[in-house]
Amino acid sequence: MSNALRGWRIWVSRAAHQARGLCALIEDAGGEPLCLPALEIRPVSLDWSLVGDSDWLIFVSRNAVEQAFEQCPGLDRRAARIAAIGRATRAALSQRNITVAEMPADGFDSESLLRLAAFRDIAGQRVSIVKGRGGRALLADTLRRRGARVASIEVYRRALPAYSAETLRRAFADRLDAMTATSGEVLDNMSRLLGERRALYDAPLIVVSQRVADRAARLGFTRVEVSREPGDAALLQALIEQRGRNSTGKA
Repeated sequence: MSNALRGWRIWVSRAAHQARGLCALIEDAGGEPLCLPALEIRPVSLDWSLVGDSDWLIFVSRNAVEQAFEQCPGLDRRAARIAAIGRATRAALSQRNITVAEMPADGFDSESLLRLAAFRDIAGQRVSIVKGRGGRALLADTLRRRGARVASIEVYRRALPAYSAETLRRAFADRLDAMTATSGEVLDNMSRLLGERRALYDAPLIVVSQRVADRAARLGFTRVEVSREPGDAALLQALIEQRGRNSTGKA
């Protein structure tokens, strides 16, 4: 245990089932986590008998893995090869003893996957993308342009949690020294929850990609920093570094 974040109150905004790790790390570093999810993951029921076999099954997130195998435990047997975006996604598959054939080593987004050789020459192959409802269309659109036959399997949807006005008043009445946002959807919901509390937009905000950082700037957040990686350890390190800059007046 250290005191690197002592005195700091930090909003951890990711979905509740994924927030525990970062909240624990913040506590271990002497900080006070405000564990107030800005996102809920809700399952989308599918008729799995209509989901055909594929050459590739691509999982875009840990949520996609968890929701898909909750509904269809043998889904991996319907594809010749499995691909994952991000280490957390691969870890969720590995926990189920599923071999991942392809995963970007230098990134954790659709662009990184599309740079892999396996997905550059993919004409005629059947690709199923396991994902949440909505979201970016870049992966599917690009694979189609490259000649693949693409199907999207949407296994969950994102929702804004319902909080009473009193819950939000108590959450934001005290100071807020920093915030974290792990996706654009989380960020949009954070803005909705903050409402007219514009002063809180000036607290340091740690995000996981430049794309999310750009979105944060458009929403009016003024002190945005991108972590080196999307995992909890990298988010914690970015918070500690920001805390250090604040202490020395370099923020």
